[in-house]
Amino acid sequence: MNTNAAGLSDKLRTTYDNEENWERLRRLQRVSNELSLAIPTLLLAYLTNQAFPAFPIAGSANKQQLLENLQAGDVVLSAETLRYLEDGVAS
Repeated sequence: MNTNAAGLSDKLRTTYDNEENWERLRRLQRVSNELSLAIPTLLLAYLTNQAFPAFPIAGSANKQQLLENLQAGDVVLSAETLRYLEDGVAS
């Protein structure tokens, strides 16, 4: 198994370290800045704002992470924001 400098196998690097995923991260960063939310908070809010029932399991290593995770339950994302996060289409 070949690995790169980050210790990822070639298969993992190809699967996860690609332009599509970097673009997803840029969208997350943009929305988190616009809404003044930490990225983990936004990620949990994204999951709980889906039309289907979702019950994310989140861990916290410290009080700040716990507070960020709890905040996600109060975040309501618009359909436009969900669509932008999913496929980059802005209204």
